[in-house]
Amino acid sequence: MLPLRLEHQDNCDNQLVSDLPQSAFSSSSVLSSSHNPGFAKLNRRDGAGGWSPKDSDKYQWLQIDLGERTEITAVATQGRYGSSDWVTSYVLMFSDTERNWKQYRQEDNTWAFPGNSNADSVVHHKLQYSVRARFLRFAPLQWNPTGRIGMRVEVYGCSYMTAELCDTAVYIIEHLANILCKLLSAETLKPAKLCEAIWKRNLALPQCLDMKES
Repeated sequence: MLPLRLEHQDNCDNQLVSDLPQSAFSSSSVLSSSHNPGFAKLNRRDGAGGWSPKDSDKYQWLQIDLGERTEITAVATQGRYGSSDWVTSYVLMFSDTERNWKQYRQEDNTWAFPGNSNADSVVHHKLQYSVRARFLRFAPLQWNPTGRIGMRVEVYGCSYMTAELCDTAVYIIEHLANILCKLLSAETLKPAKLCEAIWKRNLALPQCLDMKES
């Protein structure tokens, strides 16, 4: 039953957009003041029910400032509430500086995310590889041919520092626990149970770790 195996819990899926102020949103352009990017929160009906740019072309983007470097693990989109305006495919861009942008890639290829087929259904995508960035852009590629670009979005993840600390804790404590259990394996006090008791009493980090016996 030895050694003990520690696993990182998949807790990095907090909603990151819903509590942001309108000032955290910007865009390439707006159709009108009631279509501004601050109205682009998932499931909200404020203003005209989402963001729409002045022109519907491939030069438009919706940008979100998450306030700090963040671990991004998933995204979700809707069209503009009660309208014929939605995006059918888009790319994600990310940056720490708001100047140098990188495009999200998957399987070493530029990745286009499938979008929406109506205004109100939510389409959720878990990223194959998480992204660490402060700024995120949704750049529409295609949209409803009988409507305009229209978006509401959510971003999921957790604090970059939380992710870094958890990764470091997993690495260090996993090795310490394995060394401890090997040292105790020569004892006669049922070492697996003793290791588990010591771990739970002194080393538990429940927000980061899940202990299992391999």
